[in-house]
Amino acid sequence: MARWRAGMCFRNPSLEGRDKKQMPDLIQTFSERGDLAHLALLLGALSASALAWFGLRELAAASRRFDDFVREIARFNEHFGGK
Repeated sequence: MARWRAGMCFRNPSLEGRDKKQMPDLIQTFSERGDLAHLALLLGALSASALAWFGLRELAAASRRFDDFVREIARFNEHFGGK
């Protein structure tokens, strides 16, 4: 596994003999290039985006339910002559 510092590559001899099939190719590529921080940022951004999407979806559903409720109240008032 290589570590990058100031444009130079330093190899860690204790990790040279490991089986490279243990990590998926994407994770291995990120770790060889020293971009684990970028991978963590990507995962954080993806989870925040998914959470925001879920929240907006639930907000839209609640808005539809409230609109239906108000429409039914208006129909009820029209039917029973509420003024």
